[in-house]
Amino acid sequence: MRIATLLAPLLFLALGCSSFQKPTVSVRTMTLREVTAAGFTMDFATEIDNPNPVSLPLADTDYALQLAGVRVLSGAAKPGGTLPARGRLAVNLPVMLSFDDLINAEAAIRKSGARVPFSLDATFGFGGGSALLGQGVKVPVTYAGTLDLRAALADPAAILRSPVVRRLLQGLIGG
Repeated sequence: MRIATLLAPLLFLALGCSSFQKPTVSVRTMTLREVTAAGFTMDFATEIDNPNPVSLPLADTDYALQLAGVRVLSGAAKPGGTLPARGRLAVNLPVMLSFDDLINAEAAIRKSGARVPFSLDATFGFGGGSALLGQGVKVPVTYAGTLDLRAALADPAAILRSPVVRRLLQGLIGG
C-alpha cells in the first residue's frame, strides 16, 4: 500500500508529461503609452492559453522590435504571473522605445512616412526549473502592425526638449 502511495505521483507525472501541450500566446493589440521627451512605450496586450491540467509559472519573455524592417531594439522582461490550469492569462508586455532607438531606422522611417510598419518577435518562457517541465517551455509569437509615429511625436514638450525628435520630424514633414 505504501509503495502504491509513493508511485502514484510519479505515474501521474509520467502520464502528464507524455500529453503535455505547449501553451499558446497571441498578441491582441498594441497601444502607445507614456510619451515623454525620452521616448515612448509600445504596450503589447497578449493572451496566453493553457490546455494542460496543471498551472504553469510565466518565467520570462525575450523580445525584438523592428521598425520599417530595421531591428531597433531587443530586450527581456519578467512579466510574472501563473497561467492557470486549463485557463487563460492576460499579460501586458511594455516595450520602451527611446527616440535614440529610432535613429537606427531613420532612413526606413522617412521612406514609410508617419505610418511605420513594425514587427515584434517575442518568446515567452514557462515553468523553468519545475519537476514537470525541467528546463521550461519556450513559446514564440510574432505580431505586426503599423505605428502612427505622428501620435508618438505629438507632444510639443517632447519636440522642444529632444533634438532627436526634431530631427525625425524634419525628415517626416520636410522642414
